[in-house]
Amino acid sequence: MKKIILALLAVAMTTGVMAQQNFYKQSIGVRAGLNVSKLKTEGLTYDAVAGFHVGGVYQRLLTKEAPIYLETGLYVTQKGFKYDGSNKCNAYYFEVPLLVNYKFAAGREFTLYPSAGFYYGLGFAGKMKAAGVKHDTFGDKGYLERSDFGVRASFTGEWRQFVASAGFDYSLFDAGKEGKSKHRTFFLSVGYNF
Repeated sequence: MKKIILALLAVAMTTGVMAQQNFYKQSIGVRAGLNVSKLKTEGLTYDAVAGFHVGGVYQRLLTKEAPIYLETGLYVTQKGFKYDGSNKCNAYYFEVPLLVNYKFAAGREFTLYPSAGFYYGLGFAGKMKAAGVKHDTFGDKGYLERSDFGVRASFTGEWRQFVASAGFDYSLFDAGKEGKSKHRTFFLSVGYNF
């Protein structure tokens, strides 16, 4: 009986070490998903529109003492808003997040982690329709500034190499050229880590 208990303890310790070695690593992955965004301007909230995001991420362990990771990446993301029924604005950004993740195991192959940090977006394309006339979202006649900087919070679940996240972005800079305007974006994302 004593030998069986010792053998079981050895297997449990080996499994724990293997799980810990798998847990503490850097990773590269891809993500894609749905954005639901709107713009709030000085007491006015425009209607939300659906968009998308797609990109790559990189995560690196910050300390061996705790499962704290730094996450960054590069995305193409679509934001926008609607107003007065048929008027609509679409804006496309290159976006770079900088997040801190705290991972904890929820079983042998399942990991959960909250994330918090910042993002920076650079607008590169978009169209705006107002009073039946289309023009660029950015530029001299555009409504939005090219730079978008804000805070991001999300919660992620990983199973093996598959990932699912939900989160929220909130602009800190004024997104609009006139008045105080803030992007608000809720997102759902799925992905895969290599």
